[in-house]
Amino acid sequence: MTLHAELHRHLGGSVVPRILWRYFDRHNAEMVDRFQQYSAFEEFYTRPRNTLDEYLELHTLVESVQTVETLPYFIYRLMRGAYVFENLAYLELRYTPYLRTPEHLSQSERIDLMAEIVQVVGKASQISDCPIVTSQILCMHSRLPYEVNRAMNMFVRSILRAVMLLLAIAWTNLWDCMSTQGRSALKPPDISTKQALAAIPNFCLI
Repeated sequence: MTLHAELHRHLGGSVVPRILWRYFDRHNAEMVDRFQQYSAFEEFYTRPRNTLDEYLELHTLVESVQTVETLPYFIYRLMRGAYVFENLAYLELRYTPYLRTPEHLSQSERIDLMAEIVQVVGKASQISDCPIVTSQILCMHSRLPYEVNRAMNMFVRSILRAVMLLLAIAWTNLWDCMSTQGRSALKPPDISTKQALAAIPNFCLI
C-alpha cells in the first residue's frame, strides 16, 4: 500500500459537508431551519465560488463552530478519513488559532486563548487508531488586526526560545555525562534558527 503526505490542509476547509451537517443537526437548529434538508446544504457547500472572498466565507462558517470543545470532534473525523480513505502517513494542519476563540470575548482575551487552541489541536490529532504523523501550520491572517498577528508572531517566538533552551539543557546534560575522551571527540552543535524550528514537534508558522 502506497502511503502519502499532505503538506497543506486547511482545518477550516477540510470538513466534508455531511460531517458538518451532522454537527448542525445536533447543535445548530438555525442552520438546519435555513436549509431544511442535507441535499440543499450540500449544494450550497460544494457549489463553485467566483471569488476568494466567497470561498473564504465557507471557512468562516466552519471556523465559527470549531471551538475548544468541538475541535476534537472535527479533527478525529478528519484524521480518520485521511487515514482510512487517503492512506496518509503525514499531515500538516493549517489554521488560524485566533479564529477558533470565542467571538464574544475581547481581543486580548482571545489572544490569551490561542495557546490553548494550539494545545487542543495537537492533542486531538494524536489518535492511536489513526497513526498519522501530524504538524500544525499556524497562520496569521490579512483580515485580522496588526495586534493579533503580532501576538501570533510573539507566540511562535516564545515557543522557539523554549525549544532552544531545552536543546541547550539536553546538550549540557549529555556533556556532563561524557568522559574527557568522549568530549574531545564531540563538538557542540551549531544550531541555527531554521534547525531549531525543524526540531519543534507539531508546530510551524506562516
